[in-house]
Amino acid sequence: MIYIIVALSIEAKPLIHHYKLQKEEGFFCNKEILLCISQVGFNNALTATQKLFSYKKPQKEDILLNIGLCGAPLGYKIGSLLIIDTLLHQSQVQKLSLHVNHSFQTSSLTTVDTAQSNSYKTAVDMEAFAIFHTASKFIAIEKMFFIKIVSDHFQPHTLDKNLAYGLINKQIKNITSFISTLQRNQQCQQQ
Repeated sequence: MIYIIVALSIEAKPLIHHYKLQKEEGFFCNKEILLCISQVGFNNALTATQKLFSYKKPQKEDILLNIGLCGAPLGYKIGSLLIIDTLLHQSQVQKLSLHVNHSFQTSSLTTVDTAQSNSYKTAVDMEAFAIFHTASKFIAIEKMFFIKIVSDHFQPHTLDKNLAYGLINKQIKNITSFISTLQRNQQCQQQ
C-alpha cells in the first residue's frame, strides 16, 4: 500500500484523477493507494496522519508519500519538483534515507507554522515535519518520501487554486514515475 498525504484538496485532485481513486470514509483509495487530505498546518497534519494510520495500519512493506506545494528561494524555478532529503523544524533536523535512484533535484525542507513572506535558505512548507513525526511511529524512515513542487518564492498570497492544480498536474508524470520506481524497488526487496 502507498499512503499519500496532501494538505489541500486542490493538490489531491490530479492524483485522484490519475489513479482513479474513490472516496471511502473520508479518504481516497484504490487497491494500491490510500490518500488523505490533511488541511494546512502542523496540527492538522499531525491529526490527519494519526487518522490515516488508525484507519489502515501499515504493513512492513508499505510506503508513505507527502506530496504538495512549497515556497522556495529564488534559485528554485516555479514548478520544480523536489525530493526532500532533510526535514527541519525549529531546532530539529531529520535526514531522510533516499535509497532510490532518481533524476530529480533534492532539497532540505523547513516546516513552519505560518505562510512565509520572509526568505529562507531552504524550501518551506507547513506540514512535512508533522507528518514525519507522527508517521515515524508507524512506518520506517526509509519508507517515507517527501515530494514538493515549488509554488512561490515566499509570496504565498500569489497562489490561487488554478495555479496550485496546474503545478501538481504538470508534474503528475514525474510523480507517477517516482512512485513506480518505489514500487519496483519494493518488489525487488520482497523477492
